[in-house]
Amino acid sequence: MSVSKPQQRPAGCRHERAQTIFRFGESTQKPERISRGGGVNPYRQSRIRRQLEIRAQVLRAVREFFQTAGYLEVETPIRIPTPAPEAHIEASPAGEWFLQTSPELCMKRLLAAGYEKIFQICACFRAGERGDRHLPEMTLLEWYTAQADYRDMMAQCEQLIKYVVNYLGPPGLHYQGLFRSITAP
Repeated sequence: MSVSKPQQRPAGCRHERAQTIFRFGESTQKPERISRGGGVNPYRQSRIRRQLEIRAQVLRAVREFFQTAGYLEVETPIRIPTPAPEAHIEASPAGEWFLQTSPELCMKRLLAAGYEKIFQICACFRAGERGDRHLPEMTLLEWYTAQADYRDMMAQCEQLIKYVVNYLGPPGLHYQGLFRSITAP
């Protein structure tokens, strides 16, 4: 019985064999094997593409909901000179300034300047937010309506969720393996 010796590679040559890591999947707590350096994992790529398509549909639906209701989409600065005074939110420095933790302060200036219905979908950054379900960068939706109280905002939030869910398909959500109906209580 003959045993073949592995072929010697020159110093600095990359291994052709794929390295693997294990990562917890988003929908299950079972480890998912991910190929590194050995090519594209088609199953993983199809899952990523599907998630990106769903994200794009959600953003499209949110924009459509607010634009139909007469809201103006705004874009405020991402870098701000001073972070908002939040006791439990740590801002990420960006040079001598900070990355926004929320567009709240800039949007409230627009509200005070007479823009009565505004919304923004933007990147926000929070230091110390890394975890199983948290990243330091996130996409955030924020909207303001002049002369609306918390009851108006609760009703509008419910309408927004129903609109987005209906835009995506049947009036319900699949969450943790169960179907959740989206109907008024």
